[in-house]
Amino acid sequence: MIIEEPIKLNDVKALVTQVEKLKTARTPQQYEPISVALQKIRDLMSQFDNLSQDIKIYLPDLIQIAVNFLVNHKQYPNTFIQDFEDYMKAVLQFVLNHENLKLSDTFRIIFDPVRMAYEYNLLLTDTNEYINNPRFPIKEGDDIDCLKTDRGTQRMCWSRGKILYTNGTDCNVRYYNDSITQFIKAQEIRPFKTRSLDYDELLNLNIDQNLLAAFADKWVKSTVLNMRSSNDGPEQILEYLIAFRYYDKDGDKIEDLTEQRYYGFNRGYDEWINATSPRLALLKSKHPQRPLSSEYQYIDDSQDYLYIQDHLSRPMYGILRPKQSKSVILCNLINYFGEIGGFNFILNRIKYIENPEQWIPVDIMANYLQGIGNVHAQLYRYFAYDYIPQITNSIKINLLNAPDQIIRNMGKEKMFHIVQACQSLLDRIVNEKERKIWLQELSLDFVIVCFKCDFLDKKIMGLKLLSDQLKQSYTDKDQRYQEYMLNWIQRNQIFETLFDPKTHLQLMVRSNELLSIYLNIENALQPRYMDLIWNLMIIEDIELRPIIFKLITTISSSMQSVHIQYFQEKLALLPTKNLQIEHINLDI
Repeated sequence: MIIEEPIKLNDVKALVTQVEKLKTARTPQQYEPISVALQKIRDLMSQFDNLSQDIKIYLPDLIQIAVNFLVNHKQYPNTFIQDFEDYMKAVLQFVLNHENLKLSDTFRIIFDPVRMAYEYNLLLTDTNEYINNPRFPIKEGDDIDCLKTDRGTQRMCWSRGKILYTNGTDCNVRYYNDSITQFIKAQEIRPFKTRSLDYDELLNLNIDQNLLAAFADKWVKSTVLNMRSSNDGPEQILEYLIAFRYYDKDGDKIEDLTEQRYYGFNRGYDEWINATSPRLALLKSKHPQRPLSSEYQYIDDSQDYLYIQDHLSRPMYGILRPKQSKSVILCNLINYFGEIGGFNFILNRIKYIENPEQWIPVDIMANYLQGIGNVHAQLYRYFAYDYIPQITNSIKINLLNAPDQIIRNMGKEKMFHIVQACQSLLDRIVNEKERKIWLQELSLDFVIVCFKCDFLDKKIMGLKLLSDQLKQSYTDKDQRYQEYMLNWIQRNQIFETLFDPKTHLQLMVRSNELLSIYLNIENALQPRYMDLIWNLMIIEDIELRPIIFKLITTISSSMQSVHIQYFQEKLALLPTKNLQIEHINLDI
């Protein structure tokens, strides 16, 4: 009987030396001891319950050290790629089974598209090649579904055609309702009428019907103005006259000829487009519509519509999106994480708020969200549209109901990372205006949480967040949100809280930024707010009085004549016996 010796901590730490050889490894032979070390770490993860306590404590550090070396290495031989991917998958599985701050940070590192390993290894520029559907028998003369590309915009759609020639790898295809023939790869072909599900409907649109049309790099809600057929080839070819606009009684423009209101472009941009062009899509495709005037960088995921049948047969979580990342490895890891229930695990962990003792720590939640936010561009569209509303709503509920021990640990940096992740994720499913409103509402709700808690540093953080929001609305000249905020501040009695004699003095000291913004907004600093400040200026409190007078002096340069007049009149009416040295020295 062979008795295995217990694993020693020093032997485990020695694995770092083996992984460090990545710094100098060049040949496949030099990668062999690294592969052995990674396998040993994977073995430790699988045997975790049987490890000694000191190794259990050290293992998350070892796992992260190895991950850092791996993702920050530039080029790997093909023989090592599978070892790399297998190790990362083992780590992702381990993260699900063990909640730990270090492991959550490791998850964030793995899901970071800008790491060198993802930018230099196993890259593809063809999403369809990544999907890699099984081939089916094809021969000359077959009717088929096939990918069609618009050369000007590089947009694609499933169309229909006939195979004129094939060598088994490439096919010469004549597209139906078109005069062109084109060589395409066999993997860009599917059985007839299995993918071109919108084809017949696009050939039967009506005049005045709305649809989506690609203009420049954006999808625009448009209108069919007219249609025509031509005999350019073996069959008639249908085209539509597309107006890149839609008519609406609230439209911001008026058409000269019809005097109808509309949104979009005038008649000078109308264009005849082939009915089966990749530049046309039905409204039900729900391709993202963005303002043409917007310069905001967003993810155009309309090509994901090509693979909806693949998603229905086997759920997809990540997809190759070459403009953002060409990494097959990263895409594989995203899909693997989804398949083992990782995304649902994080969602449920954030949603669980029944027991304050089991609330997810904010640092761990921030790391999870950073990781998912990092790969927001690679998330498959239909998974994103289902998952993102759930997780962003759960984040809001979690933060707004957090118990004291969680609020105590909500640092400004972690909150910033959470908000940034939400912004990135929301960009995938809503327009800029909707995303902005969601983040504004979250910020104001969190201000209330901060003001109601018992921790001074969090009250100060809430005040800073509130000041930043109001300042941004003033800088952006966002009149709607500015008025909303002023009413919100009044409704939630923020001034009454800030300038209450019982309020902590440090909170008053830091209110100068909020007051300065109020002074710059016409009629914002109402007389009743000035009354609150004046009442503190005449109070018999030797600690509070110098602070409030210093505050007034600090903001005096921003005062308008109405504010100066208010305080001058108050000083003039103050009985001589109540005058203090601060009143006399006040310079406004």
